[in-house]
Amino acid sequence: MNKEQYLEQRNALMAEIENLINEGKIEEANAKMKEVEDLDNKWEEITKANANMNALKDKAKMTDI
Repeated sequence: MNKEQYLEQRNALMAEIENLINEGKIEEANAKMKEVEDLDNKWEEITKANANMNALKDKAKMTDI
């Protein structure tokens, strides 16, 4: 998943949440909010993994003589 895909999915979920709240479907909105939290956690893991990978790449460059 790249940043554009993440933001697209998140924005779609947020729109669904807003619609559900407007319709008075609070329990369903809360379930969608949980999905947003899960998506945010997944994105955080992805960005952390990418940062770690890039740090390892940079480390290899520094030791290359």
